Amino acid sequence: AGMKTKAEKDGDEWVLNGEKRFITNGSQADYMCAFAISNPDVKSKKGMTAFIVDTKTDGFSVVEDHDLMGMKSARVSWLKLDNVRVPEDMVLGEEGQGFSILMDELDSERTAIAGEAIGYARTPYEIAVRYSNEREQFGRPIRAFEGISFKISDMATKLEAGRALTLLAARKYDRGEEITKEAAIAKLYTTEAAIQVTNDALQVLGGMGYTTEYPIERFLRDARLMTIGGGTAEILRFIIQREVFKEFSL
Repeated sequence: AGMKTKAEKDGDEWVLNGEKRFITNGSQADYMCAFAISNPDVKSKKGMTAFIVDTKTDGFSVVEDHDLMGMKSARVSWLKLDNVRVPEDMVLGEEGQGFSILMDELDSERTAIAGEAIGYARTPYEIAVRYSNEREQFGRPIRAFEGISFKISDMATKLEAGRALTLLAARKYDRGEEITKEAAIAKLYTTEAAIQVTNDALQVLGGMGYTTEYPIERFLRDARLMTIGGGTAEILRFIIQREVFKEFSL
């Protein structure tokens, strides 16, 4: 991990220094979970620790809230920790367990984002289906034309496949099974599918889809974030291939 935030032990407290970027609702939270390098001498994943930080603590500050192109209901913050003192009893888990806690959280987060992506794409899909039945050209609803109806077919297929992948990861997680690969596959597929479904919905509506009279433009802006937050599409592809080769002992 390329983490730069540091934590140094001082008596029965830890002193945190560093910055955190793109933290959802970071400026609104009373407490936050912060990960920091607590033992830089350990050349492994055991040098990271998780801390529960009271945001009212001296040294904690909000540098700014980023202005996003979508997801307007969320505050995404740039935070600074300047000699923030955290009591020993606010360590999450044990010292050195931060990386394993973070990885477990990422697996569940990626599964949740996959479900979110399917939910986001569902509304543009439903709008497109209804619009294709109501809008007429050449005396027929535009759903009668394969250029439109085949888009509807592709949209439905992506939604159902994404839902199945998400449920697979969620059920394995509920059983306490390892889901690193399944979560990565679910998030990669559903987030990219959400963008494609929403974009196809806009295309079905034609010029009306590009207006603010319909909410598709907002869903397209919102969906775009999902291929970035919680692990980019690029890192997810890396994780998937790594897990596949691991299964083959390669």
